[in-house]
Amino acid sequence: MVPEKQKNLINEVAKCLNELLLLGVDCSMNIDNKEAKLPDQDIETPLFNLLYSLVRPYKHDVDGLYKVYMKSHFWKLAIRKSFLMDDKDEKGYWYYHVYGIEPNKFLFLYMEEHFPIALEKILEMFERGYQEEFLRLNMDEKEIKGFKLFDHGIDEILNIIDERHRGNRLIEPKRVGHFLAWLYLLDKKKVEKILEEYESVVDEDLQTIVQSCRYSLAHRAKEQLSLEVV
Repeated sequence: MVPEKQKNLINEVAKCLNELLLLGVDCSMNIDNKEAKLPDQDIETPLFNLLYSLVRPYKHDVDGLYKVYMKSHFWKLAIRKSFLMDDKDEKGYWYYHVYGIEPNKFLFLYMEEHFPIALEKILEMFERGYQEEFLRLNMDEKEIKGFKLFDHGIDEILNIIDERHRGNRLIEPKRVGHFLAWLYLLDKKKVEKILEEYESVVDEDLQTIVQSCRYSLAHRAKEQLSLEVV
């Protein structure tokens, strides 16, 4: 017995082939007739539905999906719909719903469209030990600085860190420091101000954050930002 997913895929393929066959038959019979009308079979809908049905099962082939997203309009539409990237209620959280906090190429698109929320997810990536995977994405700081809501996003994430500290909800102060070292590359002025404020307070967690950040910044190469404070 054919499993449901495979059956649905076969049906979608059959619909595409049927519409293309009808188009081919119509054209072959009338293409030399000057009075013939251009066939208007709906080949877009079955093609879109086929691509849409393939996105979720292959969501872990990030390189493959990213490649077709960047070069094919149909694939782009199918991926955006499947990942709820334009959904009214979910678009601000689509990356988290699809990939959780595991960094991959689609994170750059998420940052571009939802920068403040994305920064909080990146902080969680650092806190949960995905720092090296994130840094390997090798994102261009200049491009990030051009994202809409860039300034607002920086302000928001600094406020979130402060709120978590005051609420005793900082998971890993060292890793927060590593995150701030990455953020420092985006907005030196704001992060330096925060670091100086932390340095002026007698607080173990804040001092750990500052030491971790300063140590990371002393080794500015991105591949070295993963070094732990000893």
